[in-house]
Amino acid sequence: MVDIDKLISKANERLTFTGVSIKREGKRLVLRAKFPPKPNGATADRLNLGWHSTPELIKKAEAMARKISGEIDLGIFNWEEYLKNNYQNLNSDNSIKFPNNLNYPNNLEFQNTTNYPNNLNSKFHPKQLILTCGEWIEKFEIDYFNRRERNNKSMSTWTVEYYTVFKNLPKTEPLTPQLLKDLALTTKPDTRTRKRYCMCLQALAKFADIDVNLKPYSGNYGINSVKRRELPEDINIATYFHRIEHPGWQWVYGMVAAFGLRNYEAFRVDIREFKKNPSTCILTDSKTGPRIISPYYPEWIEEFDLANIRLPLLNRERANRDLGGVIIC
Repeated sequence: MVDIDKLISKANERLTFTGVSIKREGKRLVLRAKFPPKPNGATADRLNLGWHSTPELIKKAEAMARKISGEIDLGIFNWEEYLKNNYQNLNSDNSIKFPNNLNYPNNLEFQNTTNYPNNLNSKFHPKQLILTCGEWIEKFEIDYFNRRERNNKSMSTWTVEYYTVFKNLPKTEPLTPQLLKDLALTTKPDTRTRKRYCMCLQALAKFADIDVNLKPYSGNYGINSVKRRELPEDINIATYFHRIEHPGWQWVYGMVAAFGLRNYEAFRVDIREFKKNPSTCILTDSKTGPRIISPYYPEWIEEFDLANIRLPLLNRERANRDLGGVIIC
């Protein structure tokens, strides 16, 4: 015997990020959501479909929920269409009749992926008819910051790791597996860029419930792929310190050299603690989190006069990546 409640529960799991859910009231199906006000100004959180609770109609209700989610997001949800048609009757071919003003193909079979769009090679999801790449990116960003604090570090991660990839998607086109794959393949194989593109686009595909596997294309980039850096001799590092004329940038250079800091980390030093004990450096914020660092050469602390703190005057209330971009020494 078919477990109707279990089918509805599974459908609602797939509808998690749409803001619309399916409920069973008696033997009939209703949709629950935060709907816009009705034409008479009344608020509503349910739409009575009038459909019986059958497996086939639960599928239709899920498709309808996805469509309504997109309409609400785009601000084109029209109560009159739903109140007029009431969606209690299905067409003779048992498919949903979409409102004419949305330009959706009538009599659409949602399991048929050969008609729309042509380049969609995986199981079709109805909400792809409505949401474009740009709209999915907006939803992804909202969800991203719903799950973490919006600060300099998270903003930098979003911008550098995700948006630099997502911005290359065509904003006004539907998000499809082929688009995701095509964008990933525009990058050079076995590079950090290819690996990042595949990772970010796969995350977007998972969020949008799109069936595509980009892992085979991510390549073999790893630590062994990084070119070895040629570092200057210690004597040259110390000599160059005395050639820097600006006292603030000279201090920054000295901190980077003595403690092995990333360029922006000189601005993330706990100044109060460093004044008390310049033999150790406490970072309050960094790519790898707060930490305590000992100097490579303790004698450089005295030679570079690092206890005499001389920070350049600039805005430090910015992302680490942006702050690092202004380091000129």
